[in-house]
Amino acid sequence: MDPKTANDTARRLVKYYPKDQLSHEVFDLLVAEAMFGWNEVFMSLGSGLRCLEIGAGTGMLATLASEHVQSVDAIEPAPRAFSFSEPVLANVKNSAPENLHFFRATLEAYTDPVGYDFIWSVNVFEHLEDWREGLLKTRSLLRRGGKAVILCPNYDIPYETHYGIPMIWSKKMASRLFAQKISTFDKKHKCAGLWDTINLISVSEIKRFAKQESLNIVFDKSITLRMFDRFFEDQHLAHRHGTLRRVITLIYKLGLHKLWYRLPNRFQPYMALHLYADDRDQENDGV
Repeated sequence: MDPKTANDTARRLVKYYPKDQLSHEVFDLLVAEAMFGWNEVFMSLGSGLRCLEIGAGTGMLATLASEHVQSVDAIEPAPRAFSFSEPVLANVKNSAPENLHFFRATLEAYTDPVGYDFIWSVNVFEHLEDWREGLLKTRSLLRRGGKAVILCPNYDIPYETHYGIPMIWSKKMASRLFAQKISTFDKKHKCAGLWDTINLISVSEIKRFAKQESLNIVFDKSITLRMFDRFFEDQHLAHRHGTLRRVITLIYKLGLHKLWYRLPNRFQPYMALHLYADDRDQENDGV
């Protein structure tokens, strides 16, 4: 998406700002997250598609997508660590078009008798109680010929992206070493309990599980290039990972990120997983 179109789209989302319930800083962060998701999914949208978003969050991404497809169903469980997004979601619901429907449900409990042509999920699978069950459920919700795009961190890389801390030895050890930073982050962003939801999903484990369950999965490694670009376009993201900023800047300026993304999938810090309902050819899918 060209920068002008992206900026125009982001400006349209300002109408959902809950003035007295959320700071400008947090709302800007939520808009940036919605725009990241939009940039990743909009090329897969089409006028005749029946779509599902797993983890609606603020609902802003779902409402953008609803303008380009037949319908969008968006599921979001009862708020726990992400209650700060609820005022925005309420505003989105109040002006939702007829082809956009929100449901209070977990992925595990959600059912649909018809199925979907396209499903997407942005930064959700790392918080599922059981991501393996989540993948199986996602496949079961796809129609024949359907596709799902799942975006989330890859914990083969020992770094926690929400808090910007290294995962030293284990999650338990990291929680001890960085207890103060975790607590400060949770208070600032009103997301108590976020740390407990992180399941350390990884490319390596997904590949093993996909082979075991015959899941048709392809990883789009070019997401690494887009994430490096985003780091320099999104000041919120750059600030969150301030401790790595110099290293990332050096890698980017030397062009090493273009070599990095050619490494095996398990070495990519972020994953764009494409899950197909069947064994159709993916050559025309841009992966």
